[in-house]
Amino acid sequence: NMREIAQQLLAWIERNQLRTVVLVCLACTVMLLFRRTDAFYFPQFYAEDGKLFFADAFNEGWASLFYRANGYFHVYPRLLALLGLSAGIPVFWMPTLFVIGTIGVYVLVWFYIYKRMPTSFVQRCFAILATVYLPVGHEILMNLTNVQWLASLMIPLIVLGRPSSGKWSTALDVVILCFICTTGPFALIWSPVLALWSYAKWRNGILTKANVITLATVGLFALIIAVALVDHGSIDRDGSNAGGSMFFGALQVLFYQLFYPIICIHVASVPFVLQLMLSAIALVGLRWLFMQLRKNEDAFGLILLIMSGVFFGITLISYRDDLCSLSPIYVGMRNFYLPALFVVWAALCLPIQHVPRTVLFWCIAIGWMGIQTGAFLGRKQFDDLNWKHEAAQIGTGSERVVPLNPPGWSMRLNADHASDL
Repeated sequence: NMREIAQQLLAWIERNQLRTVVLVCLACTVMLLFRRTDAFYFPQFYAEDGKLFFADAFNEGWASLFYRANGYFHVYPRLLALLGLSAGIPVFWMPTLFVIGTIGVYVLVWFYIYKRMPTSFVQRCFAILATVYLPVGHEILMNLTNVQWLASLMIPLIVLGRPSSGKWSTALDVVILCFICTTGPFALIWSPVLALWSYAKWRNGILTKANVITLATVGLFALIIAVALVDHGSIDRDGSNAGGSMFFGALQVLFYQLFYPIICIHVASVPFVLQLMLSAIALVGLRWLFMQLRKNEDAFGLILLIMSGVFFGITLISYRDDLCSLSPIYVGMRNFYLPALFVVWAALCLPIQHVPRTVLFWCIAIGWMGIQTGAFLGRKQFDDLNWKHEAAQIGTGSERVVPLNPPGWSMRLNADHASDL
């Protein structure tokens, strides 16, 4: 009976794909609303949203569009701030504009998963849910500062996913890539793997014109980012004084990375010896997944699994002096998002053989992640800093220092708009 019910449900889903994907996106929106209620009910600037993107636009005008932070560009949030101020949107409504801009990126990514991810429709629905239901800390949600991590998913979806439907679709892909590649360092990180992938396709005579155009776009911005990072130097990450050895710290981060989607906040309480044993088992499972994905005609899942390892390695290098402070729930949580999501997506690229059983497994897996996200992480409600009052004082003839969330952050605003706004 359960098998018949599952088959009937799958048949309904296949007949009503548009309704299903709308329901899935609605479920993701409800989770975002639950976890970051404050972002919807009383929008305020978060961290760099105010300190850099809005403040630079307000103080410096259009000259700030290509300002760098951490050595790379943030064109999308800076452009949003500049366009909003130039269009005369009241300062009070600027955080709301940032929320709308953030939601727009979520919807765009979900749409491209639906249209371009090279899997079955049911697997694409689970992939959409995974973008929000993965139980990572609140920092990465509903702010332009960290929307770059989600937006970077457009690179594999556009370059490696299903081909675009025509020249206008390819043109749209290029425009989107221009914004994605200039908002974060991800074009540089992706470029070596994409170069190898394109070489393999060229050797097999299956490299399309659209492939060449999108690859050239990513490659161009990878070079620009590389040049921009030359004079940046390295980041000192010893603020927590957690210390610890590189070897044991790396093993601990590996365990957290592999198991926080499964046991969420409880990863920190697992004894170290058990961490080693479970990580060894998980690595065996990842090797099996790698071997299975090699059998696929499409390399999408295999490349995602490889990139999961690449992003994990970059995290180790970036936090090499402070690995013991890393946590998917607290410090450095944004660095856990893409590697874990890529593993989930790679597993979703496995061909479905026993359909009802596989779908039931993914329902349980994504459902369990959602339960953990709601029950263990819950909602994060930042303090209402009375932005209405602060906005009314901006531009009244004196310089202002405005408090921001999270606590301890602030932005400094000149007495008046920049002259070119």
